[in-house]
Amino acid sequence: MKTKAFSKEGLLASSKMDPKEKERHEMGHFLMDMVEELGKQVEQAEAEQESLQIALKKGRKDPGKVERLSEVEHLVERHKWHQGRLELILRLLENGNIQTEQVILLQPNLWVSSKHARPTQKRQNR
Repeated sequence: MKTKAFSKEGLLASSKMDPKEKERHEMGHFLMDMVEELGKQVEQAEAEQESLQIALKKGRKDPGKVERLSEVEHLVERHKWHQGRLELILRLLENGNIQTEQVILLQPNLWVSSKHARPTQKRQNR
């Protein structure tokens, strides 16, 4: 029996996902959130990097600012690398080339790495 896409039955059928599909969908959202979080952190770090570069061009070479600029450049590079890896994992998950269980095993490590990325914002306020 055919069901129309926007009939009551059709809409209810689309909302019912099997548990594996639902889990894969949730992991996809988790990965997208992590990519967005890293993107925000990259933007903040790039803004700090830009302000440090401007400060160094205007005045004397402050060794603390030069060192901080180097740290921020390294941070931006590292965050972009991690962001690329997360996007790769997301594509693999969407295409079915990686099992959801494998991504679930990575999840605690992803949380830890995103939390370790945040202390640079505290250093910025010193």
